Amino acid sequence: MTKMKLALLAGAAVIGSSAMADTASAQTSLIYSGGSTLASKVYRYMMDCYGVPVTPSTLSINTACSSSTGDASGLNLQILYAPVGSGGGKRGFVNNNGSNSTSAGLGTVNTLNTVPYTSTLFTSYSSGYPALEFVGSDDPLVSADLATFNGNSSVVANAGGVVQIPAFVVPVVIAVNGKDGNGNALNIQNSTPTGGSSGLNLSRQALCGIVSGHITQWSNPILTALNNNTQLGTGNITWVHRSDGSGTTFIVSNALIAQCAGVTGPNSETDSTTVVYNFPWTDGKAANVANIGNSGLCYTVSGTRVSQIPVEGSNTINWPDVGSDECGVAIPNPNAAHFANASQSAGVTNLIQSTNGAIGYIPPDFAKPINSTGPIAANLQNEWSVVTGTANFVAPTQAGANSWLSETHPPAFDASNIQSPFTWTLTINANPAAQTSYPLAGWTYLDFYECYTANTYTNLLSYLEFVYGPTGGNIQANQGFGPIGAYGSGVGSAEWLNFIGYIVTNYMSSAGNLGCASHAGIN
Repeated sequence: MTKMKLALLAGAAVIGSSAMADTASAQTSLIYSGGSTLASKVYRYMMDCYGVPVTPSTLSINTACSSSTGDASGLNLQILYAPVGSGGGKRGFVNNNGSNSTSAGLGTVNTLNTVPYTSTLFTSYSSGYPALEFVGSDDPLVSADLATFNGNSSVVANAGGVVQIPAFVVPVVIAVNGKDGNGNALNIQNSTPTGGSSGLNLSRQALCGIVSGHITQWSNPILTALNNNTQLGTGNITWVHRSDGSGTTFIVSNALIAQCAGVTGPNSETDSTTVVYNFPWTDGKAANVANIGNSGLCYTVSGTRVSQIPVEGSNTINWPDVGSDECGVAIPNPNAAHFANASQSAGVTNLIQSTNGAIGYIPPDFAKPINSTGPIAANLQNEWSVVTGTANFVAPTQAGANSWLSETHPPAFDASNIQSPFTWTLTINANPAAQTSYPLAGWTYLDFYECYTANTYTNLLSYLEFVYGPTGGNIQANQGFGPIGAYGSGVGSAEWLNFIGYIVTNYMSSAGNLGCASHAGIN
């Protein structure tokens, strides 16, 4: 695995990391993690294959695992992962707080979640986890996250700094209830493409029109034209989105800001005036903004508070059903389009399935065909199709994710950024150009600390070798994701593995080594 081999010690892990659950379980070590719900199922599959599986569990051992009973490493190590969302994961990470606090810790898990996050070794999450070693997030660490981390002197004293690396590529599914707004089955006329789960095709104009609130009815002529000139149905379209801080929201909003720019169409089903379908909703992550002067995010004009929060990709968006933004300004919804929200991937999936006419965004392994009980997925027009003027609709498959990876490259290091190990991970391909690339794709990241105690460090390195190795890659692939490792995709992986290996070997260590000489290390 090129430079990764220098760091990962070929599985020679030492048992003894993290806090023990209780005396009876002293022979098994626990590592605590959490975050992204988009990647929560595939993480659970990998963790149960690599280490001691959680019991009881709603998930069986993945078929790609070399051991039918899990614990392929034989290290008697169990990794627990709380699927709370990327926002919660990053919040807990920068505070090194595994509790269920919604102000400083990982937070709580949606009651609809079916991915296990406790076990017989740790039976209750009533107060969260007693420790936190790493997290998963689908949106990168930003300056505000790093400011919080650097402001926690006690955390920095142990952790040193942060290390962020991409885990694999995620194609975000545009999932559909399958019924129109009046509860009748959608009259889908197109055939289902290879790897897809429906014949529902959405052009760039159609998706941008729905998200921006201009296409509000299943009988819209734009949708009819895409459906072999047959009306799909009647009644309202309801756009379902995440209510919590979500990396899935980041991937979708970041992509649609780029892809919807300049797209036009009728204002509504009853108003033929041509308008732009640009992504119009503002960044909602700057909660509790106090700036009211003529600088900052809010200002006043003639005594009226006004928002100047920019439209940008964010893990929290001011959708119309939120009501008001951080400045107290009402969020406009000119066409009275229908929006609804739920927390975490399980909540959004459930709301889509229970709402007639609903459409929204979820992970690939929460939808058909990977999840036989999930909602169907739409096929999306990509940039190649837009540029060439062809009707090319791509299903959210591993192949589409692999193609995204093949045209996405790490930036060159130079003197200005080589000391910032997370800088290169900010490379995000918001509008892939290849013919076979799925357009709503991005990274899911793993966030580690620079400094760990010796046993924890060695165990985490061994797990990373598994994630980027053949079994981890095949588990990712059979859940619809695009592996970075040479196994499962192989496209564009070598250069990424070199960079990941470089980051891990040069910025992640145990106390007393590299930059950790004065840091106690996270246990």
